[in-house]
Amino acid sequence: MEVNSFQGKKCLICNKYLRKLTKSEDWKKRVYHIKCWNMMIQDIKNFDKICYDKYDYEPVVEGKTIKEWRELGKGITINWD
Repeated sequence: MEVNSFQGKKCLICNKYLRKLTKSEDWKKRVYHIKCWNMMIQDIKNFDKICYDKYDYEPVVEGKTIKEWRELGKGITINWD
């Protein structure tokens, strides 16, 4: 079986297909390429700055995204205690 013919799971970071690793026991649980995983670990120190652009996170206030607050038409008030 060729590696390119396997159409199985995709990496959650780069969205490319994972290569099937039959000798490794963790294949059933794997969701990232090793290179993508290492890149994500390197990004942890700056995650609060890059997560919105690189990983498509959305800011959440009181359990709702900014988009959901705008749809409700309510303003956001933040009190610093």
